[in-house]
Amino acid sequence: MNNEEKILHILEQMQTDIRGLKEGQTRLEAGYDRLEEGYGRLEAGYGRLEARQINLGKEVKAIKSDVKLIKLDVKSIKTELSYVWEDIRKIDNRLLKQEQETFLLKRVSE
Repeated sequence: MNNEEKILHILEQMQTDIRGLKEGQTRLEAGYDRLEEGYGRLEAGYGRLEARQINLGKEVKAIKSDVKLIKLDVKSIKTELSYVWEDIRKIDNRLLKQEQETFLLKRVSE
């Protein structure tokens, strides 16, 4: 192989290498474009996630407010229930007294 053939072989090899580099560059650019698109979707998803988190925070505050009202209602119900039981005891005592009086009246009238 003479010098011209060697140079030609080296030039052909360099052209093949340059073609490979260009293909690699094209693949890298395409990968970079996909990476940018993915990053854009990630940012959009993050924005939606932040909005949902803010919404959840508002809902939690509303639920806490509702829980406070429910606790007040339960406390009120417990208080009222104690009055109801007190009234039931009074009615029961009156009924017992009436039954006793009725029994005594029946005995006296016999």
